[in-house]
Amino acid sequence: MDKILTAEIQSRKLHEKGLLSKVNEVEEKLSNYLTGLSKSVEDARAGKENIKMPSLDTDALRREMESISADKNKMSMEGLLKLEEKISRIQQGLNRDRKAMVDTLSDVSDKGQINKVRAQG
Repeated sequence: MDKILTAEIQSRKLHEKGLLSKVNEVEEKLSNYLTGLSKSVEDARAGKENIKMPSLDTDALRREMESISADKNKMSMEGLLKLEEKISRIQQGLNRDRKAMVDTLSDVSDKGQINKVRAQG
């Protein structure tokens, strides 16, 4: 009986580790996208031409988060807390980055620069 219980605990821990790793991957993809987007806006502000806009497959990210959410019922309380903490940190970061991006865009005096970025996106 102890072997079965130990095996189940180990299986859950491994599952939790995999889910937390998936959340880290989502966070990294979002971070890379936002970094690229910020660079594109800064390039536009500097008057550069042919600015490359980063792309983000939001549908794939949504599916990944839905997959993580569907599997979270197999996690321990500690794993759930870690997962919630990571997701909360991602949300706070996205809100902070969104506000910074809005502030940056509103500071741009030449609207033609922003139109260049929009036209390429």
